[in-house]
Amino acid sequence: MEVILEYLLNNWPSFTVVLIVGVTCFIVARKFTKWEDRHDRKHEDLEKGMLNISSDMGETASMLKSIGENMETIEKDVIILKSVMAMKYKNFMDVLSLKHSPRKLNDNGERILSDINGDEFLQRNKNFLFAKIDEQRPKTALDVELAANFVLLSNMNNDIFNDLKIFVYNAPTYMMKDGEDGQRPYDLDMNDICFVLSLPLRDMYLAEHEEILTD
Repeated sequence: MEVILEYLLNNWPSFTVVLIVGVTCFIVARKFTKWEDRHDRKHEDLEKGMLNISSDMGETASMLKSIGENMETIEKDVIILKSVMAMKYKNFMDVLSLKHSPRKLNDNGERILSDINGDEFLQRNKNFLFAKIDEQRPKTALDVELAANFVLLSNMNNDIFNDLKIFVYNAPTYMMKDGEDGQRPYDLDMNDICFVLSLPLRDMYLAEHEEILTD
């Protein structure tokens, strides 16, 4: 024991340095461990935050998609209602067509169809319009008649209608036949144009779909 004490007393500076270095390393190691723990916790918190943000963005995107789908459904319902009301509006139909089993354009309607180059318009856009009618899955000739008018009304924002819109914008007041000898002024709008186009479009579609019930 005396030998050990004597050795320590003789070499205390070296042991002091070793002790200081050891304590310093221990303190540094502890601090590094604490820093690493904090870093890991912050990293985990950051990952959780990103997951929450991602989840919130997913929910928001889903909600916006749902709102968009609902708005599209509402827009289609409005167009359907508008189409049905137009077909039920007897004055509107009598001015441009007559019930001839089935309904057909009268002289006024044929005049407008010619003025707007309607047959050319229908032939040029036949594939597009037929595809849209297909989406309505018509089963009878009346379904096709209603679907044709609906398809035209619901796609008026398509660029294929631009020339027709320009025609309506510049069209003067028409003098329409009213009865045997009478005439009356009539201002065209796009509803009139779509109705005039719908009857020949109906006939074109039925001619290529013999499975559709007509009798």
